[in-house]
Amino acid sequence: MTKRNVISLYKAMDKIATKVLEMEKDKTTLVENTPSVKFKYGVLTQLKRVRNEIEVLQKMEEDMASILQTFHQKQQTLLLSYNAKEVEGGEGKYMLPTETEEDRENVKKFQGELDILKEECKDDINLYEIKSKEYTTFLETDAEVDVYKMDLDQFPKWVSMEDIGIMMELGMIN
Repeated sequence: MTKRNVISLYKAMDKIATKVLEMEKDKTTLVENTPSVKFKYGVLTQLKRVRNEIEVLQKMEEDMASILQTFHQKQQTLLLSYNAKEVEGGEGKYMLPTETEEDRENVKKFQGELDILKEECKDDINLYEIKSKEYTTFLETDAEVDVYKMDLDQFPKWVSMEDIGIMMELGMIN
């Protein structure tokens, strides 16, 4: 199992665990839809087994993101100076207005200033690209995770085909 597989497994297990917690809080959940104790144990056990790998990967991602933090802050300031609007649902993504000829000229000016900013931050950008390539290569290395095997008949009906497919691929289902 590669570290990339661990990420997929973690996301599937975390999604299932979240759903189980929601069901337990919701008093209207039908008893037949409630997962068995064995299933809950299996999900929690698998989450525990992948947690160390996930924490290492998250730390690497945080370290990589911090490399570009100054660049992103300056980029956002530059965007806002050109009246950029946050994209709905874009989580911190901005778009420059382009309705008028003046707006389109401002986009060209912005691009020029952004190129200057990229040049100023080129060492950080290059370092990020190197670290990103290292990280991508690292994701393909073997992970030291023991898979907790579960019987398919323990799975509730609401578990998605995608999540079952991930678990089958990684040998988690008997």
